[in-house]
Amino acid sequence: MHEMSNLDLNYMIQELQILVDSRLGKIFEIEKNEFRIKLNVPGKGSLDLTFVLKERLHLTNIIKEAPQEPSNFIMFLRKYFENSRLRAIEQYKFDRIVVFTLEKEKKYYFIVEMFSKGNVIATDENYKILNCYRAEEWKDRRIKVKETYKFPASSKLDPRELTIELLKDIMEEKYLIACLANKINLGTLYLEEICLRLGLNPKKNAKDMTEKEIALLHAALMQIMHELKPRVYYENNVPLDYSLISLKKYPNLVVKEFSNLSQALDEFVLIQKPKMPTKKEEKKHSIERKLADQLEHLEELELKSAEYKKAGDLIYAHFDTVTGILEVLHQLRKNKKSWQEIEETLKGKIVSLDKKSGKLTIEL
Repeated sequence: MHEMSNLDLNYMIQELQILVDSRLGKIFEIEKNEFRIKLNVPGKGSLDLTFVLKERLHLTNIIKEAPQEPSNFIMFLRKYFENSRLRAIEQYKFDRIVVFTLEKEKKYYFIVEMFSKGNVIATDENYKILNCYRAEEWKDRRIKVKETYKFPASSKLDPRELTIELLKDIMEEKYLIACLANKINLGTLYLEEICLRLGLNPKKNAKDMTEKEIALLHAALMQIMHELKPRVYYENNVPLDYSLISLKKYPNLVVKEFSNLSQALDEFVLIQKPKMPTKKEEKKHSIERKLADQLEHLEELELKSAEYKKAGDLIYAHFDTVTGILEVLHQLRKNKKSWQEIEETLKGKIVSLDKKSGKLTIEL
């Protein structure tokens, strides 16, 4: 799964400014963690905003059907926010948090968290939580109805405000890529690309970076902020990845540029490779297959059991006839009569006699 980075989200928020002053229509939960909101945009008509927690948030032309019965959470969102005005869309401190300011008699905040497990939180104008997709609790904050929503504390730096001195200060005794990812709100994909462009080993000890390398690193970080253009990378006509900058890690892949990130994400989602099942999913599927086989075998046994019970009931109902025939057969065999003689003697009382196995068939 390609998680939407801080930079991707920032770029998308700029695209979504066309939605400001639109009116919200229906809100749908397509499946777990996936939502769609219809908006009536002045001068543009009806548009659809979709988001999958952690993964992506964008305008879409791919309209997936929602369940017939909306969840209680969706019913709540519709009650409070349907027909409201979207007054602002903002990214909180270049973090993976999107804040929608809504107005419907009162002001509300509709907050989408794209980190950790992802979450959707509805608050009043004072950030008192009215409802949330999932209740969560950390050491320093709680996502729970009636609690006051607190934005998560972060020590990461906004890449747009990064100076050479700040870059020097974050260099610690750890891998360079880990150091950068832990301290700069950009996204590992783009940080790895910068290292690749500069020929820097991402596993280099960050403390060993020279002043020249730090200066080049800073210049590269500033440079990518001015070359943003949505693109998708294809392998055998199937989208493999997407980015906002050219990636040296894919030298042999076909690249297609898009006028906006929403179009690129629609393309990526529409025909991307099927997701490979995780080990947990594979184990689950294996258990489900075994259970299906066992249920099928159980059904077969139940059918046989019903047949055997029917045969047993018939034998019991004609017990005297069956025992009589068996006694005659036993006596004939005791007297060493041939199978032909036995068959002649029991003629009219049996249907068939298998001479090889001695199996006798009687019609009751």
